[in-house]
Amino acid sequence: MERIAFLPTKAKDPEIAVLRLSNEEHKKLHAAPINYVNLNQVFKADVIHVDVQAHSRVGPGATEITAKSATIEEAESWLVVTIHYPNCMCIATCIPSEVPAP
Repeated sequence: MERIAFLPTKAKDPEIAVLRLSNEEHKKLHAAPINYVNLNQVFKADVIHVDVQAHSRVGPGATEITAKSATIEEAESWLVVTIHYPNCMCIATCIPSEVPAP
């Protein structure tokens, strides 16, 4: 896991982190989201719930969003935008990337 951006905020505002994950790390996130986020210390405080959103496709002409129940696909790497709300809830959106993970 590589944290490529982190936006610290005021106490009552959500924190935002952008991660780059390999396919293996991406599968771990989907398998156990709370454990993944907390064990990798994505945020300063632990989360109590993580909702991993449907996969998004971005790029020229791409407007597709895959179904949440779709099979986890492969990509060079994954950009994962995570938002940690003050109530310790977290959402994560996974976007396939063509940039290899470190």
